Amino acid sequence: MEMLRTRNVSSIPQIVQILTDEHGITASTETISRDLERIGGSKDAKTGYYNLHDGGLTRFDLYEMLRHAMRFMVIDLSLNKNMEALAIYTEFGCSKRVQSIIEGIRQDEAIESRRKAYSDNIFAVLGGSDDTVVVLFKQGSDGKKFFDKLQALKQTPDNVDLAWVENEDERNTILKVLETV
Repeated sequence: MEMLRTRNVSSIPQIVQILTDEHGITASTETISRDLERIGGSKDAKTGYYNLHDGGLTRFDLYEMLRHAMRFMVIDLSLNKNMEALAIYTEFGCSKRVQSIIEGIRQDEAIESRRKAYSDNIFAVLGGSDDTVVVLFKQGSDGKKFFDKLQALKQTPDNVDLAWVENEDERNTILKVLETV
């Protein structure tokens, strides 16, 4: 189930392959299909990826909410010169919502980093006023990538630069989110 929450899985054979390669589990496509039905998993028509309909948010959901926040709630972003803190200035009363969405992204990236052995960058997401959110980055990490991610989500698919994205799943998710504009 965790696989469907943290990865962009587009086919049952892909699920079978991941289970075999990463977990040593052998299963047929028929078994996976039956099990997906039993646990409430299905292919999302919008994204083309399998997910669970258990009330949990998928990566696509998080990025879609973040895109909406960036376009309609966020006024400005300011990354300090050492790239260790990012101030996000929101419309009055929107900071808690933006903070909650970014915290969801932070948790998703922490799960992904444990799975793929890369370092997630966000140390903490702080609120404190009705119109400002502060994102602190881990020592030695580059806050510029997260800043670029937020800037990209304000764009449309035809003029966005995703050169900063290192993870193909994340690139595909962001492009699919931008296509839903």
